[in-house]
This record gives sequence, C-alpha cells and structure tokens, in this order.
Amino acid sequence: MNETHFTITIFIVLLLIASGVAMVTRWIRVPYTLALALVGLLISPLHFLPAVHISPELILLIFLPALLFEAAWNLRLEHLRENLTPILLLAVPGVVVSVGIAGTVLHYGIGWPWAPALLFGAIISATDPVPVLALFKKLGLPRRLNTIVEGESLINDGTAVVVFKMILALAAGATLETSMGGLRGSLSIALALSLPLSLPYRTELTMLVFGAVVFSLLAQGLTVAPLLKWLRLNKREPELLEYEVLQGRLLAETAALAELDSLRQRGLITDRVCDDLKAELAATQQTLSEQLTNLGGARRAVEQQQEERIRHHLISVKKTRLAELLHEGILSEQSHSEAGRFLDKELTENSSATT
Repeated sequence: MNETHFTITIFIVLLLIASGVAMVTRWIRVPYTLALALVGLLISPLHFLPAVHISPELILLIFLPALLFEAAWNLRLEHLRENLTPILLLAVPGVVVSVGIAGTVLHYGIGWPWAPALLFGAIISATDPVPVLALFKKLGLPRRLNTIVEGESLINDGTAVVVFKMILALAAGATLETSMGGLRGSLSIALALSLPLSLPYRTELTMLVFGAVVFSLLAQGLTVAPLLKWLRLNKREPELLEYEVLQGRLLAETAALAELDSLRQRGLITDRVCDDLKAELAATQQTLSEQLTNLGGARRAVEQQQEERIRHHLISVKKTRLAELLHEGILSEQSHSEAGRFLDKELTENSSATT
C-alpha cells in the first residue's frame, strides 16, 4: 500500500511540474515541449524519482507504435497526396544520406566500427515533428509547410526504423536472436532504449543519442523560430492579415453582446445598463462589419479557404455516416466500399480544384 501511495504521489508531482511548465511558457518565448525537456534535465540530478528499468520489448510493443503512427492519425490524406513528391524525397533518400553521413563521421572521427556508427545514424535520423508543428501553428505558417514536415516525419520514421533494424541485425550477427524524433526526440530515445542489452557499444550509443537529442532540442529548438522569422515564412499578406484581425474583433464583439443578454436574463444587471452597453457594442460591431465589407479581395481569399475546409469536413461527415450504416447492417461491405470510393473521388476532385 505504501508503494502504491508513493507511486501516486510521484505521478501527481510530475503532473504539477508539467502544469507549472505550461503556465510559465505563456509568459516566456520558449516552446512548451522544449521547456519541459529543460526542466527534466534540471530535476534529473535530484534523483527524487525511483529508478525505472524498461525492457527493449516494452519499448518496441508499447511506445514505438504510438510514436510512429501519431502523424498518420492526424495527417489528412489529400494534403499528403498534394505534397507527396517533396515528402518522399526528404523521407527516403534523405534518411539514407543522413545515416551515411553520421556513420562516416563516427567511423573516421572517433574510430567506431561501421556497424554501431551506422546504427547511431539510423537512430538519430528519426525526427520528432511535434515541437516544430507547435511552433508553426504559433507563428501562423502556411498549411503546406505543416503538411510537408508532418508527412516527411511519418515516412521518415518508418524508413529510419527499417534501416535501424537492418543495421541492428548486421551488428548483432549470429550471436543474438532478435524478435523485432524536425527535431531529434522521442522516437530516437525509444530506438536507443530498444537496443538489446548485449549489443556491443550499447552504452556508448545510448549516451551519444541522448546527447544528440538534448543538443537538437536546445540548439535547434531555440533557433528555429528566429530562422523562420528571418526567412519571413510567417509573413501574411497585409490585406489578409487585416481581414483576420477585423474578423476576430467582430466575433469577440458578438460574444460580448450574447454575454450581456445572458447577464440580464439572470438578473445580474439592470435593463438600462444592459441597453447602454449593448448600444456601444452594436456601434463597434457595425463599424467592424463595414470595414470587413470594404476588404473585398481579402474576403474572397478567406471565403475560398473556408469553402475548401467545409467541403472536406462534409465529406468526412458522409464517411462517418457510411460507417454507421455498415455497423447497423443497412449497407453491406461491398456497398460500403463502393460508396466510399465515390467519396474518395469527390475528395480528390475538390483538392485538385483548389490547388
């Protein structure tokens, strides 16, 4: 029972630390994931957490699948198709080149044998797009850049794991029977921890991977945002930016008007106070509406984006309903497949029409 209470206490402490980091990152210009890693580095020498021993099998069966397919869960198929060429070029030849360069540096630089040197290259070739995508969203970068990074990470991770396992089989040789992170991050750590305990250079490999991940988080994590701003990738057209600002203000005024009605209905303000404040808000709302109307070109661009997004959403609704009909037995497997093929065709046509 005491051990259970201790485990619960440690879990609560970690949640409190993570929550505190999230609150602090609202006031400092550091990505949350990077701040979380820094705090972890600071508290790790304190040794207030019990030692945890994780087997390679647990890493392979529990952690790797979630890390590999997180991007596949969130990535839209039509966006992946639109950017497939640059994604494949970065994810497949890029991984092979990365493995070769890293292995060559270790082999000739510090004298490691080829097998562990190339194994290190395969491990650090797996990228973690989560911090980068969070930064892209914060800076308002184009959707296409998000898709390329996320899609490249998805295929990159799969390629890196395949190369990793091939080199691991060569490194282990006949003496071992095996059953088998953009920024370097979670996936690289998982691959390093999944190395067999009897593998030569395992300790050195693990330490080197952890060092590469920490360097990537600190050096790249702190310089990506300034680089993107210097390249002006987050620059929006002035007219479009003005439209979005006006639209946001208009929606905020509308919410304030609704709140006034709610306060009056609950008897928290008098009719006179409500009417006076509503008159002020309505006047501001009218001004913002007129300004939006005058931005005709930007309005058309925004409406085109909205139409594309809604069309995709409606197709997703149709697919969900088809799945429900199949589950209810109203549609057969063949009918469901044929109807879904029409929706896929409609989705492709919509994507082609908007590019």
